[in-house]
Amino acid sequence: MRKVPAWLAFLTVLALSTIALADDTAAEIPAKAAEPRNEKDVDKTGRVPLATALVEAKPARLPVYVENWARLAELTRSDPVVLAQADFWASRRWYTLWDLGTVFLLGSGVAAYGTFDRLATDHWTKTTKWSLAGGLSVAIVSLLTAWAIFPDRDDLLTVINQWNLRHPGQPLAP
Repeated sequence: MRKVPAWLAFLTVLALSTIALADDTAAEIPAKAAEPRNEKDVDKTGRVPLATALVEAKPARLPVYVENWARLAELTRSDPVVLAQADFWASRRWYTLWDLGTVFLLGSGVAAYGTFDRLATDHWTKTTKWSLAGGLSVAIVSLLTAWAIFPDRDDLLTVINQWNLRHPGQPLAP
């Protein structure tokens, strides 16, 4: 006797459960969900079959997708509460990037100065050691600080969820 591969058994069970769920769902949809157009659209129990209900149901409003923080601030202009949150996170992102770039370049420049001074004089001096160590320290601290305060996906989802709770008819999605 041959063994059935696990993936094939899983797919079979998944397909059978989907079919069973579809049959149960068709029996549970009341006739009020969609008015049948003629008598053949109603089964023996007086309910509308799932296919008829799905065809005649109104399509749900699709969410608007948010690409970035600036787009989120643009989309939430009509709600002052959510707009304040979106603007806060958008400006925090911009200032974090600006600060990271400036401080990292400054620290890298000081470290490069110490390195080039060491290469030019062919020996380590107190100034070159402090320049290299200080510049690298500033560059590393700027990276860690930016990593710690940079807004991430959770912050974006918090603002989107706040909007979705306040405006259920106009959903946003990340």
